[in-house]
Amino acid sequence: MSCDDKGSSFGVFLVGFLSGAALGAAIALLLAPQSGKETREKIKDVAADVKDKISDLVDDTKDFISEQKRALRDAVEAGKEAIKKAYEGEA
Repeated sequence: MSCDDKGSSFGVFLVGFLSGAALGAAIALLLAPQSGKETREKIKDVAADVKDKISDLVDDTKDFISEQKRALRDAVEAGKEAIKKAYEGEA
């Protein structure tokens, strides 16, 4: 499994975990003994919280992917330079 696969798997796991947590919280709120208005307010708050967390996760994932692309690009360039120097050294 490559490093990218691990990062991707973790992202999928995290999204699934957060989604499950949000669903569990929503169900708990619906089953709680309180007024409908209070329940709707709590669900709205939880939904806003989950939305913010998912947005942060997406931003973090984008940053991670950009960093990995940059590191890969730098590694490829370093490899090209090493091959070029080795080839020139043989000539």
